[in-house]
Amino acid sequence: MLKNTLIASSSGFVLAVMLVLIYNHINADIVATHVDGPTYSLEDLEKSSDLIVKGKMTQKLKNVVNMHEGLPIDFWTTTEFKIQKILKGDFDINKQDKIIIQEPYGTVRNPFGLDILTTGAYLPIKENKSYILFLYQRDGEGKKYDIVGWYQGKHVFTTGETEKDLDIGHLDVNYKNLHKQVLNKYYK
Repeated sequence: MLKNTLIASSSGFVLAVMLVLIYNHINADIVATHVDGPTYSLEDLEKSSDLIVKGKMTQKLKNVVNMHEGLPIDFWTTTEFKIQKILKGDFDINKQDKIIIQEPYGTVRNPFGLDILTTGAYLPIKENKSYILFLYQRDGEGKKYDIVGWYQGKHVFTTGETEKDLDIGHLDVNYKNLHKQVLNKYYK
C-alpha cells in the first residue's frame, strides 16, 4: 500500500514537473536589454525614416542570436512585411510589395524554456495586426529595413493604452504621446 502511494506521488510529481517544462517551452519569457538611445518625437521619426509604411507581417524568416561564452551578444529576427500603404519614401515600391524588416529581438531555447531577447521595450511584430513602421534602409541591402528608434518606430493600430494593447514591453509617457500623434496623423 505504501509502495503504491509512493509510486503514485512520484508519478504525479514527475508529471507536474514535465507540464511546467512544457509550459515554459511554449510560453516565452521576455528578457529586455537596457538601451541608452534617443527619445524620438514624431518629427524626429519622420526625418530619420527613409520609408514610412502601413502593413502587416506575413512571416518570420530568420532568427539570429550570436553567443559568446554562453551569453547573447547580438540578436535580431528578419520579418517579411506586406505593405498596404506607403506614407513616405520609395513610391517605386508597389503597394502589394513585401519588404524585409530586421526586428531588434531574437529567441533562444534553453533547458528551462524559451526566452525572447529584446532591445529595450521592443516586442515582436504580431500576425494579423496592422502597423505603421518608421524605417531606415540597410546600406546596400535592397528592400531590407531597420526600425527607427526600436519600439518608438513601431505603432500598432489600436486606441488601447496598455502595454499589451500597444505591443511594447514598457510604457512610458513619451511613447504614449507619440502613439497618439501617429494615430492622429496616419490612421485616418
